[in-house]
Amino acid sequence: AENGVVTSQRVLVTVRLGTGLAGAWVRVWPQGFDNESARHFRMDGGAGPVRVDGQARVVVTLPDGDVSASAPLSLDVLVVARARESRHYAGLRFQRPTPAGGTPVALASANAPLLVCELNAPPFANALALDGVIPSGASVVALSTPPALVDRATIPNAAWAAPTLARSLNALRLELTPPAFRHIPKGEPAERFAGTGATVRTLERVTLSSFLASPGLRPPAAPLPSQERQEVIAGRVDRANAQVEAVIGATPCLSRYHELLPHPQAHPGAPGAPEVHGTGARLVGPAAVRAVELLRERLHSTTPALATAAATPLPQPAAPANATVWTAVLQTVAAAVEGEAPLVPQATSVPFYPFGQSLADALAFLSGRIPGMPAAPPGAAEAASVARALDRRVRVASRGAREGWASLLGAIERAQDFVYIETPAFDPVTFIGDPQLETRPGRTPWHALIERLAAVPGLHAFVCLPVNLMPSLPNRLARLRDELIAGLESASTRVVVFSPATGPGRSLRLASTTVIVDDVYALTGTTHLSRRGLTFDSSVAVAAFDEQLVDDRAREVRDFRRTLMAGRLGVGLALLPDEPLALFDAIRRLIDTGGRGRLAVEPYRLPEQPTGNLTADAWNPDGSPGTSFDILARLTALLTGIQAELEEDLPAS
Repeated sequence: AENGVVTSQRVLVTVRLGTGLAGAWVRVWPQGFDNESARHFRMDGGAGPVRVDGQARVVVTLPDGDVSASAPLSLDVLVVARARESRHYAGLRFQRPTPAGGTPVALASANAPLLVCELNAPPFANALALDGVIPSGASVVALSTPPALVDRATIPNAAWAAPTLARSLNALRLELTPPAFRHIPKGEPAERFAGTGATVRTLERVTLSSFLASPGLRPPAAPLPSQERQEVIAGRVDRANAQVEAVIGATPCLSRYHELLPHPQAHPGAPGAPEVHGTGARLVGPAAVRAVELLRERLHSTTPALATAAATPLPQPAAPANATVWTAVLQTVAAAVEGEAPLVPQATSVPFYPFGQSLADALAFLSGRIPGMPAAPPGAAEAASVARALDRRVRVASRGAREGWASLLGAIERAQDFVYIETPAFDPVTFIGDPQLETRPGRTPWHALIERLAAVPGLHAFVCLPVNLMPSLPNRLARLRDELIAGLESASTRVVVFSPATGPGRSLRLASTTVIVDDVYALTGTTHLSRRGLTFDSSVAVAAFDEQLVDDRAREVRDFRRTLMAGRLGVGLALLPDEPLALFDAIRRLIDTGGRGRLAVEPYRLPEQPTGNLTADAWNPDGSPGTSFDILARLTALLTGIQAELEEDLPAS
């Protein structure tokens, strides 16, 4: 404690429930206080199983406060039994424990039995007994007097359980990007992965001050100030068997983020943390090639390195012979980010790159602008691979990529029965686009949806929108999101907006965006539906349709949508209405009756004063090139206008 105030105090809470509840899961939430709204709220808390002795022992962080305050603190406890029955114990009062001080102990120096709080096992005798035991996100406590929290940084890789990232990297290559905003957790430093056999590189990020001083000078592929890198991609290439596989995810790879249904019971079995959902897709065969190309582009951020890598073509797996799921991997990123600065034209008079022409023409163009370009490879297949990689590099560098936007727009404009959307952000703010190449530049999915609802009387729209954005994002971004979403339900009586609950007073946060149209088309990934998500932030999504039909609907798409919606609404698949009108009415009734523990009833908070245009444009920027390729000039003007405000939330270095 300092000056009588204790901060970030972590305590071990013992919940005694009796041996009859052995195997049940316990979630503990301390109650914090929001000075701005003058309301109590449930903090992230902790979680753990009831062991054979009838006790659960959980590590939680208490709210900051006066050491000698007479008012007691409060806990909420949720107990989920093995049959998924649950009971909520609210407002359990206790006095703040006297702070013990000190720092977490190193695992090797812990001279006491070791308790893994999230593991249904008795305490372990010593550190050696923990090899291969500790699950991701777990808290380890030395049961000394008093108990001591073990420093996670001192836990060796061998102690983590097999499914954890630390045990899975082997000889892989890992590419990391620092967070766009100051308070987002950075995860483990690169040196923490020493000994895993992985090659780790952390991409350099352009700071606000360096960008404003020299907007055109930046390392290749370095994100712009406030630009989020939201791609989570893993790929494997088996050249001997001509196979390519890839996994595209959404949730940041942090040990605190886990998802185990059901949502209303606060993800029983997962460590206590913000309840986050993120979709993913596993691609095998031809569908995976584009995902691996994106990985190659990221790993080889300079154009000479990309050309050299592309001279070894990726395998081209044979297309499936039978009806199957077809996918397209879609990239989104602002113009003037990928590749070197000379690839970004500052005006339309810049000589035009020879797209689709010979590799010799491409190399002649690039060699005069970028030193170190390699010679053309001798084989035709190798030359074609390099030409394709260079064409994409120059196009994305100069014009950005809005592939998710284009795919979504076409699907929504064809909707007949329903559109299901789950996304952290959805707004009607238009953008400039690329009028030279796009037939409908700047048209948003929001406007396409509202116009389609007006044109098709039987169409219904379901929008799952979280009450809160992902943890640690700036409050200004959250307030702007809430302000922009306000008019959605009033735009049509056939739009219903809902947010899943994740326990009493808690709600689900979304790391991914999914759009499903008529159970025929699905898009899922990290391309969110705000202007910055569709044009500025760097993301990847997968669009899919299935040739295998059931009742005139794509089987895999329908199953995916039903599984998602059943999870969000906290019901079994058998209870989920299949017809859009019946489903719409069921969600409306659930909202009108207070959510019944399945939906959050907390409203989206509108700011007292509308956000000014300059601030709104800076926090929700347009990453498209426009007709004059002036994105860097536009962004510089915006960021300069609110520089002091941005410096509070952007990384200092």
